[in-house]
Amino acid sequence: MPELSRADLLRGNWGRRRQVQCYPPGALPDTQLESRCTRCGDCARACPEGIITAGQGGFPVLDMKRGGCSFCGLCQVACPSGALSRQQVQRLPWQALIAPNCLATRQIECRVCGENCDAEAIRFELAIGQAPRPLLALDACTGCGECVRACPAAAITLISAPDKDQQS
Repeated sequence: MPELSRADLLRGNWGRRRQVQCYPPGALPDTQLESRCTRCGDCARACPEGIITAGQGGFPVLDMKRGGCSFCGLCQVACPSGALSRQQVQRLPWQALIAPNCLATRQIECRVCGENCDAEAIRFELAIGQAPRPLLALDACTGCGECVRACPAAAITLISAPDKDQQS
């Protein structure tokens, strides 16, 4: 059984799998973000995709069911507190995970996620007599979330990506 934090206990999140908090590009680590962010909403108003919403505690999070991140950087420019650093971001600290309820893995022809992946991280393996199965190239996945929005079966979620520096 996973350890229960005080925050999860107070929020009523016991027994549930903790969701990845998808913060906007350039977000400082959790504790620094929470101490610097004023929750003004400027980043959400600046987002042309309209995917930044208020998450737990009013802090900005990305709602990938609304669309994907284009890495335009407008949220970073709009942030008056510096909670979103203004560094160029080309990938986010999470990656896609395709669940077993994926239509293609259930032998139903579907390639929507691959068609919406600009990074070409999702390709399909062809096999005679079977629907093409999705193959996810994790090293190519930018974590933009476009596949999450596109999936008709809601079979794609985002999980924390392993830190590249820790993998030697």
